[in-house]
Amino acid sequence: MFKLLRDSIFAPKKIIHYRAKSGWFTFFYIFLVSIIMGVVLMVGPLSYDGLSYLDRKDIIKAFKNTDAKIESGVFTTSDEIEIIINDISFGFYSTESYLLNVPNPPTFAVLNDKIYFVRATRSTNQVIEFVSIKSLPESLQNVDLYALTDDSIFFTEINNLIKEFKPWLVIGSFIVGVIHGMFLMVLYAGISYLFISMMIRVGNFMKKGQLYKMFLYSSTAIVFAEGIMLLLGINGIVSIIFLFVAFIPSIVLEREIIKRIRIKMFGDGLMNNQSVVDKINKLINDKDKSDEDDDSNDLDEDSNYNDNDDDDN
Repeated sequence: MFKLLRDSIFAPKKIIHYRAKSGWFTFFYIFLVSIIMGVVLMVGPLSYDGLSYLDRKDIIKAFKNTDAKIESGVFTTSDEIEIIINDISFGFYSTESYLLNVPNPPTFAVLNDKIYFVRATRSTNQVIEFVSIKSLPESLQNVDLYALTDDSIFFTEINNLIKEFKPWLVIGSFIVGVIHGMFLMVLYAGISYLFISMMIRVGNFMKKGQLYKMFLYSSTAIVFAEGIMLLLGINGIVSIIFLFVAFIPSIVLEREIIKRIRIKMFGDGLMNNQSVVDKINKLINDKDKSDEDDDSNDLDEDSNYNDNDDDDN
């Protein structure tokens, strides 16, 4: 598997030699590669060791200029407030309906007098369910969140909540990362498979299952690129460049497959005979030149015709 991992990134042409690998081998390979994504998503929760000064400053800024407060143990607001701490997100919402339709679902949600754990699909960001995990602590019965200070008890409770659920956050992030990594490989392999199928009838020369497996292997670089971008917080134009570079192994593999299919169609000798290739190129160039001469003659005839018209006049 290590050789395949290496070849899938640095020598994608060699991936064609792994086309006969079993389905179980392929499954364990994409699972192994997807573990990388799981480890990356674990980093945020795993590295959490308490709220930093910058974390508290960001939270104070998020609540400032709002009317958010906790009164008699019930959270109220006319705004929707979202906070991210070490990749762990918190949402403070006024209504249940907004939570169900929030564009980027948080990990935890505060609604009325309860704290909820939110489950959402990774692909569509649609909230599946939100489960009540505890009531607001008694120490937060009456707090004006819009007027938080650096030493507020609110920060202590947020810190305690994250530490309490840290093991579950780490495990959950790992599982989500693995599933996300496998989804990426299946998706990009499917795109490559459809693209080459539109270019050439591969099925006449190779089993479709073997072709798809090869593109699964070539999508290894996509998972590595996605992991690096998440780890370093890369986005925007740089992330597009990353993904383009990561897609190169699949492009190289496509060219190699097409080349081998053409060899089967036309013969190895024809494809590798440089003199034949030169003659074909010469014929094409001569044909182009002949067409240009014909066009030029047509123009000359048109010009002569116009001159004769002028003379007649």
